[in-house]
Formats: sequence, C-alpha cells, structure tokens
Amino acid sequence: MQQDEIKQYLDARWLGDAESMYRIFHFHTHKEWPPVERLPIHLPDEQMGVYDPAADSTDEVIQRIAARDTKLLAFFKLNQTDPNAHNMLYSDIPNHYHWLPGVASRHVQAQWRRRAGNTTAVGRMYFVSPIAGEWYFLRMLLTHVRGPTSFEALRTVSGVAHPTFQAACLAFGLLGNDEEWRHCLDQAANFQTGTQLRSLFVLLLLHCEPANPLGLWETYKLKICDDLPSVLQTRHQVHAPTEDQVIDHDLFLIRPLLLRVGLDLPNFQPLCL
Repeated sequence: MQQDEIKQYLDARWLGDAESMYRIFHFHTHKEWPPVERLPIHLPDEQMGVYDPAADSTDEVIQRIAARDTKLLAFFKLNQTDPNAHNMLYSDIPNHYHWLPGVASRHVQAQWRRRAGNTTAVGRMYFVSPIAGEWYFLRMLLTHVRGPTSFEALRTVSGVAHPTFQAACLAFGLLGNDEEWRHCLDQAANFQTGTQLRSLFVLLLLHCEPANPLGLWETYKLKICDDLPSVLQTRHQVHAPTEDQVIDHDLFLIRPLLLRVGLDLPNFQPLCL
C-alpha cells in the first residue's frame, strides 16, 4: 500500500495555542542570521523565466524575459554606474547592496540598491559541476574578476577579448594546474555527502583531466570517505574499520563508476594503491 507522507504528516500534526497564534498573526517562528542571498549564474541569453504555456506565446515569453534583469545582469549594470562596486566580486555584492526584484506592472526594473544602516547579507553563488562546460568557467571567472560590466568584460584579459569563458580562464592562469578542481572539491565538501563527492571525483577524473589525480585523492580522500565508516559497521559488520579499510572500500565503490564508461582504476595508475 502506497502511503501519502504529506497527508499523514498534516493529519497527525498538532499545534499548541502559542504556535497557532504565531501563525495566525504571521509572526516569525524562527530567525536566520545573517541572511543568505542566493546568486544565480547563467550564460548570455540563457536566464530562467516563468511562463504559462497555455496563455503565453513564445514571443511574449522572450520579450518578458529579455526585459527583466537577473541578479547577474543587474550586477553588470551596477558596475557600469556605481564606482563603489568596481572592486567587488559578484558574491560580495549582497553584503553592501540589497536586491529589489522590481514590479513589472509599475515598470520598475529589478536592481541592486545600496544598503542603509548596518544591515548585511551573505552572497552564495549556485554550485556548478565541472562538466557543465562554459557555465562552470563563467562561475570561475565570477569568483576572480572584480567589477565586470558585461559578459564580454568577463572574457577580456589584458585588453584581449577571448571567444569563450574557458579561454579567458586559461589566459587568467586559472586552468594551469589543479587549483580549480581543488576549489571545486572544497566548496562541494561543505554541503555534499560522501556518495555525491565520490561521483564528483569520478567526473573530475573522466572529464577534467587533472594534472595530479593522486594529489587530489590524498587531499580529499577522507572527506570523500566520510560516510563509509558507518556503512562498514552497519552493512558489513566491521565493528572498528581502520582508515585503510575505509579507503579500500571507497576505491571499491569508485571502480564501478569508471567501468560504466569503459575505464578502470589502472587507467589512473596513482590511485591503484
């Protein structure tokens, strides 16, 4: 019998008098500080939009999306007009500016507005996988280039406009070693599980050609394996797994992911410990 967990939760939920009054009067039931401003990333003319397929025509959707600035496009416009933003990264902006989404019916454009008083917020760009191509390299540039005024400005290095974001990263020297993959794993390790990190590590091996896979493995192997001690204890009855047992089991799990695409651990000889 299939259970409806949402209905089961609502039917079984109990609210006391105090919580009921808080919800009726729309009082805050919790507080988060500092607030986090999520920052979208998109390639030129590839921003997301919401539309009704039954009521909106294709031309109307295109015009509406093109007329509305995203947080990234508004960041470029801010750098064109506000000298205070020229030395800031995209992720720094929410700490000094707050986002006004705009009102289409009043023809009020979305924009970043300078914060008043001591208010602040933390900017967090969406995570992008290394196999996302130009999208990933765009995000990389946004973490290094201060005050860009356009997508073209992001691709311009020493006065030379490069045709792709990847070419601009190469010109900046961001792809000369494994630093970008270390940065990627550092960020992913903060909020992804061991299973997800293993998949990400395999993607790096398969698609990103790291210069020193053994160095990446040695640096992040404990984070990649952080879920395996409990797995060995509960599923394989290894009561006190050693570090070597945990790492061996992790390589055992990585191998099938490589076999799916016709590779094996011997293709990455340094990992065959």
